Amino acid sequence: MTAARLSTHKALGQRRLMQAAEYRLLAGDVSQAAELEQTIHGGALDAEGQYVLGHLALTTGRLEEARSRLTACWESCDAATEAETLRKAAEQLAWLCLIQGDAASIVMWSRRGLDLPRSRRSSFLRDSLAIGLAISGNYDEGIESLSDLTRSGPRHTPEQLDGLLARGMLQLWNGQLGEARRNLKETFASHRRGGLPYAALVALGFLTDTEYRAGLWDEAIAHGTQAVSLAEDTDQISILAVVHAVTALPLAGRGDFEAAEAHARTAIHNARVLGDVNDGAFAATALALVHTARGDDERAVTELMPFLSKEIVSSTAVDSRRSGSWLGVLCCPKP
Repeated sequence: MTAARLSTHKALGQRRLMQAAEYRLLAGDVSQAAELEQTIHGGALDAEGQYVLGHLALTTGRLEEARSRLTACWESCDAATEAETLRKAAEQLAWLCLIQGDAASIVMWSRRGLDLPRSRRSSFLRDSLAIGLAISGNYDEGIESLSDLTRSGPRHTPEQLDGLLARGMLQLWNGQLGEARRNLKETFASHRRGGLPYAALVALGFLTDTEYRAGLWDEAIAHGTQAVSLAEDTDQISILAVVHAVTALPLAGRGDFEAAEAHARTAIHNARVLGDVNDGAFAATALALVHTARGDDERAVTELMPFLSKEIVSSTAVDSRRSGSWLGVLCCPKP
């Protein structure tokens, strides 16, 4: 920001401003990054500018704008465009496709990004590829893509960290709760220390789900509450539905129905704001489980009716238990 203010050349000042916005996004300071949006809009937009605005749009839940800008970044590149800019655009497009449950496109964009020179920072590309393969029905291939990761730390470099989140998530979906818990705890700690704040939040959310399924409800409530607080404090709109939904589960199990329902309904609200089928399934399942815990089966059925929509039925067409489909594992939570 200081360099941008001191720049005497307008184009250089604009580039530094865009870099500042991206660094704020990477640091988890979404609201501060958003304050720079109009200034960036006011300048000439090259591929880098389209990427930054697309990343910001995705992080704040404006999915169609994100797709348009990130695609424009990819398509408007020229000889002056850095490979790292394209790698970052592919990373965000893979994440957008993950939010929308488009497994084939997750794999496509992840591979496009991974084909470009490795970044000096952590990225989500290896995680996206493994998750995309798993929800496509290629669970074994997804796990195999992470086979070079060591079983334990240290995790100080992108090579040591990238893919660890996906390994924990795939282990959760495969019922390997002990391994999933260890990997997700390590993912959270490592990404908070020097990786991607968003990946740390995702790890904390799925750690909550893992501990709920493992019967570690005190730990699940503590981690879920922490995840909600961190997501809200940093305006991470695109993860709010998930962290609220998973926090509702152990609370319902404990009989704290009022708090559980509040989290589930907040999850539903955030899923609707984002317009995400997967998040809607998380939220609907959480509220149904609250009603089930109360013994109100009729209301549970009502909340689960959206699973019969064409969008969701097509999303779960593959064998959910084997592929690790997000929707499938939520339909069959292990108390």
